[in-house]
Amino acid sequence: MLIKLMLGLLEFKKKPFIGMRDLFEQLSTGQNPETLFITCSDSRIVPSLITQAAPGDLFSIRNIGNIIPPYPSSYSETGAIEYALKVLEIKDIIICGHSNCGAMKGLLTPHIEEHLPAVASWLNHSQAVLQEMHEERMTETNALTRELEIATKKNILLQMEHLKTYPLVIEKTTHKELTIHGWYYELETGQVFIYEPDLKEFINLEYALDRALESRKNKIVSGLCMNYLQQKIPLKSEKEYHQLIELITNLKDNILSIWEFIREPAKQQLWKELGGFYASPEDEEFIAMVESSTSLKLTELEEFRKKVTFTNNNTATSLLLNSSIFKKPTKDIGKPNADPVISGDARVALSGDRNS
Repeated sequence: MLIKLMLGLLEFKKKPFIGMRDLFEQLSTGQNPETLFITCSDSRIVPSLITQAAPGDLFSIRNIGNIIPPYPSSYSETGAIEYALKVLEIKDIIICGHSNCGAMKGLLTPHIEEHLPAVASWLNHSQAVLQEMHEERMTETNALTRELEIATKKNILLQMEHLKTYPLVIEKTTHKELTIHGWYYELETGQVFIYEPDLKEFINLEYALDRALESRKNKIVSGLCMNYLQQKIPLKSEKEYHQLIELITNLKDNILSIWEFIREPAKQQLWKELGGFYASPEDEEFIAMVESSTSLKLTELEEFRKKVTFTNNNTATSLLLNSSIFKKPTKDIGKPNADPVISGDARVALSGDRNS
């Protein structure tokens, strides 16, 4: 086998490496992956093969059972997670389990510590799965096969929860800078099932892809809409304030009222990121996907409205303070009782504050 691997190295230098020389020269200066791929050490799992990822796309952690010990931990997985999040600034973490997993078989095997004590010790990080399995023992004829699949999927979910005990993960997920995913890879069919938190189940790849595309589309269009609104502040008058509040009210159920300003940049950005799924920018299905964005509800709208009100009040307060209403006026020589003068802008701001 060793000679076969060495021959493989020679073959790699002759063909694949030459074809990818530019990529490897670029990677020689550093890596910039966006995904941390956590999977099993099983020889049948090849992350770059099943995802068709190129060198430099995936930062990987592999161990038996794709296990992540909960924080705090002195295991190497902790260091890899820290490096991935702090240095590489990973955007997605995937925990990928697989069918017929030997680690999960070991977890379900009584007294495994008598034969494989080190393995048994490592599998203690999945004991919660075993406890759940004891409560859900299967009775049908294919009980063992189903039990193994269920244990593997439960283990994926458990390790996702373990990840959420890490302070860096908590921080980045809170700020929506990181997303955690659970995958179940079926060796015998090549199918991958994706865990959908909203449905609380693993769904097939095609359905998951549709949901992911919809989610990405909404995020892109929502960002463009919020940028459009952001450009309208700071406000300069009471009239502008009321116009913006009216616009926000009109955007409560959909974005039709600003779609004419958003359509073209949305089309360009959606094609840039999702164009690979369509024939051309004029593809009827692509156009339909773009136009379906008009029904989008902006989840950040209420927070933005509060910001607009706050900005307006701050403007009013600042102008009022500067107009000397709330501070001792400077006495001019010869005018000991000079009345403070309220500027026109301050009156506008004050009026806007009363009506906000």
